[in-house]
Amino acid sequence: MFKFKKYKSTNSTIYGDSLALRNDLLRVPIQKSIYDENLDLEKENDFYGDFKDDELIGTLSFFESEPFIAHLTAFAISKKFQRLGLGKKLVAFLLTDLNSRGYHKISVNARTNAKEFYQKCGFTIIEGPIMNVELGVEDYKMEYLIEE
Repeated sequence: MFKFKKYKSTNSTIYGDSLALRNDLLRVPIQKSIYDENLDLEKENDFYGDFKDDELIGTLSFFESEPFIAHLTAFAISKKFQRLGLGKKLVAFLLTDLNSRGYHKISVNARTNAKEFYQKCGFTIIEGPIMNVELGVEDYKMEYLIEE
C-alpha cells in the first residue's frame, strides 16, 4: 500500500534515502553526484515522500522563493514505480498542502524530459529551454497557479 507523508531533512533515515534516490535518478545519468553539492541549501525545505510499506519510493521538496510562492525541487520517483500515476499523486499531495497554507503559486525548473509530466500536472511553460549551467542540462521554467 502507498502512503504520502511530509518529512524534514532532520529525519536522517528518510532524508538519507531521499538523497540516494535523487542521486540515482537525477545525478548519475548526467555523470554527477548529489553528495558533491552544498546540501545545506535545502535543510529548511519541506519534503514530501511516497512510501510503499516503509520504503521511500518517491520524494520532492519545496522552498519558499517569495512569500506564498513555492519552488518545487528534488523530485524523483523510483524507476520501478514510474508511470503508475504516483508522481502525479505526490504533486497533488503537495498542492493540497500548499493550498491549505495559503500559497498561490508553485514554480519549477523542469528538465526537458520532465516537461511533459509537469504539463500533465497542470503546469505551464513560462520560459525555455534554458541552460542549467550548474548541472549542464536544459530546463524549462514552469508554474502552477493554486486555486483557492
